[in-house]
Parts: sequence; C-alpha cells; structure tokens
Amino acid sequence: MKSLKFILSIFLISVFILSISAISAADNLNDTILETTDSNVVSEASESDLIAVENVKEDIVSQSADNDAVSATSANETVLGESETFYGSDWVQTTTLTIKGVKDYYYYGDIVKFDVYHSRYYNGQPQTTSVWVSVDNDWGNRYVDNYVQTGQTFTLYAGGLKLGSHTISAGYSDHGTGLDEVNFYVLKNPVKFSKATKTVKKSAKVKTFKITAKLANGKALSKKYVYMKIKGKTYKAKTTSKGIATFKFLLPKKTKTYSYKVKYYGDYGYSAKTYSGKLKVK
Repeated sequence: MKSLKFILSIFLISVFILSISAISAADNLNDTILETTDSNVVSEASESDLIAVENVKEDIVSQSADNDAVSATSANETVLGESETFYGSDWVQTTTLTIKGVKDYYYYGDIVKFDVYHSRYYNGQPQTTSVWVSVDNDWGNRYVDNYVQTGQTFTLYAGGLKLGSHTISAGYSDHGTGLDEVNFYVLKNPVKFSKATKTVKKSAKVKTFKITAKLANGKALSKKYVYMKIKGKTYKAKTTSKGIATFKFLLPKKTKTYSYKVKYYGDYGYSAKTYSGKLKVK
C-alpha cells in the first residue's frame, strides 16, 4: 500500500514539472515572436526613413539645380554683348554686333567712316532685326535700320564732330543699346604751307606772291586769313576754296633776295602754322 502511494506521488510530481516546462517553452516562443516582429517593424521603419531622407535629398538637389538654371537663364536674358550666346527655357540665341573700321583719332572736319556688322540667330534661324547706331549716346538722333539681315555689314558716316573724345555705339531696339562701343578722338587739324612763289620780276611795279595752305587730311584751308611779313611790313590775304592766298605789295626795282614769314594764327579746329622762306627779285 505504501509502495502504491509512493509511485502515485512520483507520477504527480513528474506531471507538474512537465507542465511548468511546457508553459516556459510557450512563453519563450512568444517572446521570440515578439522580438522578431519588433525587429522587422524597426527595420521597415528605418528603411522607410532612409527612403524618405534620400527623396528629400534628391528634391533639394533637384530644386537647387533648377534654381541655378533659372538664375543662369535670368542673367543670360539680361546680358547681351558682342558675340554672345544666351539661353531661355526653350530657346537659344546667338548674337554678334560689331563696329569696324574706326581709327584711334581723326582731325577736325574729317568724316568718320565705319562699318557695322550684325549676326543674330534664334534657335538656329537667322534673324532680320532693327539695329540702332549713335554717336556720343545721342539716341534721339540715332541711325536706325529696321531690316538688317544676319551677316550684313553696312557703312555709316559721322561728321561735324567737335574736338575731344567721342563714342560710337550700336545696339538692338529690343535688347537695349551700347552692345558694342568704339572710342576715338578728334584733334585739331594741322596746316601745311606749300607752293610758295620763289621769284618775282624787278620790273613789275606791284609784286605778286602766292602760297597754298592745306590741311593734314589733304583738304584746302578754305576761306581763312593768313598773314605775310616782308621788309618790315605785314600783309593780309584770304585763302580761296583751293587754299591759295595771294599777296600784293611793293618792292624796290632791284635785284635782291628777301626773307619773309607767312603765318596762320589758327582757330578752333585748325592749328597755327608759320612758314619761313626767301623771295628773289630779279
């Protein structure tokens, strides 16, 4: 009887131990499942965060590039010059506007001759456009050609310029003026005397003396007074349209050589000049 009770006790203790082990194993299994689930959730969340960050980075880079492009486009739209290419959102334009043939300086009274070259392409197509040209930024009296074709060169003239520095400017009516500018100076025109009479006849009661005055550009010094001093007296004569001054005076009727001076005193646009020579009477 005692043996039976002992065996039954052992059996109940074994069942109790097995029950506790089963419960512990179930708890461990649940914890493992929970940990795995939490890990997956964290992993998925991290991947989502990374994707979101990358998307934000891409958006920032893209927006920055777009802003740079807009800034570049805005700058190119407002800056034009000699031989420039500039861009819009859906267009490309190349333009060249050049003033040619202007020298560093001219003399007073000269006519300034120069060429203007125009080339303009819009999306690869040649453009006929309006070109403006002015002297000293006097756009109120500008030269305008409304039908200048690409590759065309045209010649202009500027005259009546005062002494000093001047600027020739060219531009387009739709993109402003002064896209190309050339500076030059207007100087006083030097005077040169030539072809002076060398001899006169002593038999002539009134002696006639001629001399020619010309400018550095080869034109005559026209309608200007020049003065001649000979044998202590001064005479005045006015040049013709060909620059010839004629003097008439009295000299003794004997063979002799006289020294003289012819002088032009100059004025606003022409330099003073003195010419010294000898006149023979024979």
